Amino acid sequence: MPILKTASKKFFAIIFLATSSLGIGADLPNYPNKPIKFIVPFAPGGNTDIAARIIATGLTEQLGQSVVVENKAGAGGGIGTDFVAKSLPDGYTVLVGHIGALTINPAIYEKLPYDTFKDFEPVGLSVVTPLVLVTAPKTGIKSMDELIRKAKADPEKVTFGTAGSGSAAHMASELFNLTANMKTTHIPYKGAGPATTALVAGEIDFSFSGVSPSLPFVKAGKLIALGVTSKKPIPQYPGVKTLDSMGLNDFEVFDWSGLLVPTGTPPVIIQKLNLELNKFLNLPSTKALLEQQGFEARPGTPEQFKVFIKSETDKWTRSAKLAKIKVE
Repeated sequence: MPILKTASKKFFAIIFLATSSLGIGADLPNYPNKPIKFIVPFAPGGNTDIAARIIATGLTEQLGQSVVVENKAGAGGGIGTDFVAKSLPDGYTVLVGHIGALTINPAIYEKLPYDTFKDFEPVGLSVVTPLVLVTAPKTGIKSMDELIRKAKADPEKVTFGTAGSGSAAHMASELFNLTANMKTTHIPYKGAGPATTALVAGEIDFSFSGVSPSLPFVKAGKLIALGVTSKKPIPQYPGVKTLDSMGLNDFEVFDWSGLLVPTGTPPVIIQKLNLELNKFLNLPSTKALLEQQGFEARPGTPEQFKVFIKSETDKWTRSAKLAKIKVE
């Protein structure tokens, strides 16, 4: 079945380019002329999903066509990512690419059904955001030092939840283990939302959560923020220190997401999407809205996004080898 999908994808691209060269819809004046799907490879409620919905709303207004967010969770973002890799390259199925599925999964999985660099064309980086180390009152843990002491007293009995193997939270947690010289046990979920729910319920001991998803729970007293993964404190969490400043020297992890399309998508469509994405991200109102949610807008070119993905892949490959992380 994958062979047929790949063949039909190539056939579509050839036909598209051939008709374009003959002037049949070559300038794509009507793109888009039907709804565009944003595929989020995680369950609703996490960083990737929240940012995707903000951007989808903005592009819907700019393009005059609906941009619909569709969640396809599982395999650390792999299921939704692979879905887009095998979709027709017509500009109507767009991946909301994530640090985990694109740059971490290749470093920790023996085999993947997609190739980050062969199966996708970058449109543009969208947002970056730090993570927040959180726990629940039920654990009795009130500080990062207490968490580390508890983990060292009972190696591998302390648990952490993530959006799945290869997610930013997973690698942040493994880096946390490595830096603090401790061992804890990974409990993967199908998204950041389910992981947060499990943490609030006391099913796990800690998690590295998104700034925005965890904030309502922290304000309601259902979660306790122990630290942030940036080098500077963030305004959304006044009084919460950075992990770096509390003794985990040089600890810094950022989550990020951006838009990509299947390889074979006509360059004019990629340029159109990039233009509209950057137009939206550069709006003062957009920057303010994203900042409220803990995101930093990162407009740029497809080429810059490609270089960024390569640098992130190299970084997490080194980290995975150092932490000896491999998933069958």
